[in-house]
Formats: sequence, structure tokens, C-alpha cells
Amino acid sequence: MNLFHVMKESFSLLLKKPKIFIPNLFASLLYAVVELIMIKIAFESIGIIQDPTIYSPMEELQSGLFIFLGILAFFPVIGAIDLITYSMYPALVADYHKGESVSLWKALKDAFSAWRVWLTLGVIFLLFSVFVLLMLGIFAVLTFLLNSLIYLLIGAVLFILLVILFMMAVFFVIPVGVIEKTGILESFRKSYRLGFRHRSEVIFLNVFILLVIIAAFALGNISGAEKLGAGITFLAIALFLLIKIIQSLMYTYICVVNPYFYVRVARLKTFE
Repeated sequence: MNLFHVMKESFSLLLKKPKIFIPNLFASLLYAVVELIMIKIAFESIGIIQDPTIYSPMEELQSGLFIFLGILAFFPVIGAIDLITYSMYPALVADYHKGESVSLWKALKDAFSAWRVWLTLGVIFLLFSVFVLLMLGIFAVLTFLLNSLIYLLIGAVLFILLVILFMMAVFFVIPVGVIEKTGILESFRKSYRLGFRHRSEVIFLNVFILLVIIAAFALGNISGAEKLGAGITFLAIALFLLIKIIQSLMYTYICVVNPYFYVRVARLKTFE
């Protein structure tokens, strides 16, 4: 089975079982609500600074800052919810592949049972993100101080190589952990071996996923962000939420392609 067949069948699965969109849609709308609150606070703060005679600046700014910090503290919870909903998709795809009823409740229980795996992956992904950003920052500073673009080029090449190697290593962690119900170390070990065994397919899928993410991000910035920038109105909020829903549909497809490739191709191979 080639990759294009997997991608086609993944799309077909979403059309046959549209309720599969629900977990990712829930997480996306949760993010959207938080973003709207933060944008509202930002606009109010700007208004207070521009016209302090209308408001009590210190009290209003302190209140807005308190809410803003509360929202930031809530982000780890949203991140956990995002990981849980993402972890539901391997169970949904596996049940569909076996011809069983696709149950969101069962998928949620399967995701919770693999909490050690997705939580560990989340922490590792966070640490990896901090590391590569620091690395890029160092090369950017060297480029500025030494006035040579070669350092920026080296940083960019290292960044691409590290991301490719990282994604190859962890690409199957969630499908293995949820479907096979393996522990943390075993999930990462099997993911690493499968990722490098199917490296050409995994690289292709990661590039495809990256392009979809870029397209979804660009869609949100071009359409939703500019309208909100003109002011928070009912029409702006409606458009913002519509863009978030479209982005969610695109992200859901990504969530399905990954485990679909695992159950239809990678899982057929023996783990040596």
C-alpha cells in the first residue's frame, strides 16, 4: 500500500465517520476562546493606555494582567486536553480498521490509559522546542556579531536535520502507546525503530503535515487575525471562529493520517 492510498483512505474515513472531527474541534475551539479573551484584554489595555482619562488605568491594567496571567496558567491544562484528544485518534482509526464501531467514549478511555506515554512525549517535545529555539538564537546572534550569513545557514541546516530526526524518532509513539498499550520506554523504542525503518515515508508524511500546518496557520493569519485587528465585533468573532473550525478540519486529517499509516503499513511489520 503506497502513501497516497493511505492519505486517500484517511480522507475517506473522515467522510464516512464525521464524528471523528469532534475531539480536535473541541480542542481547537477551546484554544479559540482563550485567544479571544487574551485579544480582548490586549485591546482594552491599549485603550486604557491611549485614553487614561476615561478609565482608572492602574486598576484596569491590574485586573487585565491578573486575568491574562490566569489564562497563561491555564495553558498547560489546554495543552493536556490537546494531547488527550490527539491520543484518541489511534484508537478511533484502529477500531475502524478492525470493522468495529467507532466510539468516542472508548477512544477517550484508551487515550487516558496511555497518559504516561503522551505526557512524556509532551514534555520531550517542549524540551526539544526550547533547545532548538536556543540553538537558532545562538546562530542568529553569531550572524549579527560576526556579520556573516554562513552561521545563519548552518543554524538553519542543523534545525532542519534535528527536526527531521526528532520527528522520525517519535512519529509512532502515540499510535504504539495507545493501540499496543505499551509502556513509555517500549513505545519510544518501537517508534524509533519503525520511524527509521520507514524513514522515506515518514519524512514525506512529515513534510506533508508541515505544509498543511503552514497552510492552516497562514489561513488564520490572513483571514481571522486581520479582521480581529480592526476590532472585536460579532462579525469578526464569527469569522475568527469559522477559520478556527476550518483549521481544525485540516488538523484532524493530520491526526488520522499518522495512525492510519501505522495500522495499514507499519504495524504489519514485525518488531525486531
